[in-house]
Amino acid sequence: MTPYADVPRCIKIRLSLSTHVLAAGIELKKRGAEWVGLCPFHDENTPSFSVNDTKGLYFCRGCRATGDIIEFHAAMNLVSTGQAIKELADLADIKVEPRQYTPRNGPAVRRPQRQAWDRSVLLDINVAAQYVFRGKAEHPDFISVIEERHIPPALAAAFGLGYFPTNLAFLDSMVARPELSDLSRDQVSLGCAELGLTYTGGGSPFTGRLIFPITDPSGAIVGFSGRTLDEASKAKYINSPESELFDKSRLLYALTPPRALITASPEAREFWRTLIAQDEIYVVEGYTDVIALAAFGIRACAGMGTGFSSHQVQLLLKHARRIRCLYDGDRPGQQAAQRTMLTVFAEMTDDHRLTAHLLPDTHDPDSFLAANPDDPKAALSGLHVRQPESLWWDHYVGKLSTPSSLADQVVIERAYANRDTYPKTPLWQLMIARRIQQISGYLIRYPALQTQLPPWSLHRLARQALSNEDAIVRLWLHRLYARPDRIAALCAPYRRRWWANDLLTGRAGADGPPAALTYIFAANVCLGDDDSIDQAGLVDRLLKNGFPARWLMGWASTFTAVTAERAEEHEADSGVGDRTWQFEWSTWLDSMDESLCNRFKAALTRLDNH
Repeated sequence: MTPYADVPRCIKIRLSLSTHVLAAGIELKKRGAEWVGLCPFHDENTPSFSVNDTKGLYFCRGCRATGDIIEFHAAMNLVSTGQAIKELADLADIKVEPRQYTPRNGPAVRRPQRQAWDRSVLLDINVAAQYVFRGKAEHPDFISVIEERHIPPALAAAFGLGYFPTNLAFLDSMVARPELSDLSRDQVSLGCAELGLTYTGGGSPFTGRLIFPITDPSGAIVGFSGRTLDEASKAKYINSPESELFDKSRLLYALTPPRALITASPEAREFWRTLIAQDEIYVVEGYTDVIALAAFGIRACAGMGTGFSSHQVQLLLKHARRIRCLYDGDRPGQQAAQRTMLTVFAEMTDDHRLTAHLLPDTHDPDSFLAANPDDPKAALSGLHVRQPESLWWDHYVGKLSTPSSLADQVVIERAYANRDTYPKTPLWQLMIARRIQQISGYLIRYPALQTQLPPWSLHRLARQALSNEDAIVRLWLHRLYARPDRIAALCAPYRRRWWANDLLTGRAGADGPPAALTYIFAANVCLGDDDSIDQAGLVDRLLKNGFPARWLMGWASTFTAVTAERAEEHEADSGVGDRTWQFEWSTWLDSMDESLCNRFKAALTRLDNH
């Protein structure tokens, strides 16, 4: 067990600051003895944020933010320094001795174990605290801050925003509340300390701050978050500490209204009734962003830190079928949006839809709405949208090489095998497999995917008829359109040749095999080894198996034109035996194969010489 006073020093020894910064999603590059990147605490385009592992400190030359790993964790996760120490100690596997306190007239003694509190009593204390905070809504500092943030008083009341001045005794106000009349002053004091509403020695960490009540899914007030009014303060936000009531990894701000407020106010009840009736919800970063959207009748919620937990995702999916991520437009905001999108995507069901809406890099949701007050919904709908499957591909697969390699296939297979990264329903697994095929042409081994996308699915010429000026090609197009039963036998010896694959995938160049020969080999893919197909059933069979309609029209028009040109020879062709056709076909393709291979080898030789 490590004494509490030694825990910060042990944390700094065991945990690397740069590793912790990288784990928070901030990109750093090694530059000499330091790591350098964009500052997470202010908007910038040129990196001014540096991390020095030797000193264990970070420093931003732009906004002057500085500190150690504990201060960084507290600032990034919107928690107090004490809570940051607790979370980092858990991360470093440091067992902490119970803290000691020193009475005025005596030696240091071990802090007594917390008493077991009745949950209903703790909830009553939080409700009383909410009324105390709201009771100062007429204070000049509170009025000034909500006016500065363009929050109408009615909206501040609906969200239960509050304040408590620094020059008043918070505990005295709590003891006077009728909700706590059954408790003694000592009990109120102990309960407030248990919930983090007061310090052990008196006073409250929430004084002089804009207060946001935090509710659980039932609407009970389980904690508070306080934003400093002093921009020079290191702790921009502080949250209630972890307690029997408050676990920030299981809560979302404004997902449900404060029950105590809507019970007491018909106006607030009607406001929230309209808001939560919506089946879609915006996920944003800041509490004030939530309120800014609500001012225009748009439902939103926010996480309690930089990341989304599985519990928070389940809450979100339970309360809305359509989720839209709307994060700050700067780089850290978009990185946070991507992390949230990937987390939510992995937990989605077939009933949900998820999108990310990209703000300009100079805006957050609050400022964007302020810039578009006339029709904010239209402005939001005009933003660039990213789909979750696109983000999934970028994050887990990335850009493929051209032409694709075995390494690409390994990355794709590994990404698809990690079933925890995308929705777990059979339909979504099928859709992801098809998405992979559409992008890469690579067939995923998924049993539900019964049919393989044809090789020409990505062929840029599949939407138009192919050039067929070559007389020999036109002859064979004519012959095999009339006798499709012979396609399988004629194509079998050549279907695995490299140039045949190039034809089907659209990679054959102008100096390669005749383009219209693609029709015959594509028909072979559609018909397989079936040698019983006749001309009457050819069209339906080809279309059913994905043969491009434009190609079929081009082939049919060639057949019609050649029939008119060679009316007499057509009758003669129909009586030619299989062996003759096989000889003529193989003589032509063998000659073409040899010519193409020679050209290919010559090209390789020229490359080697260079």
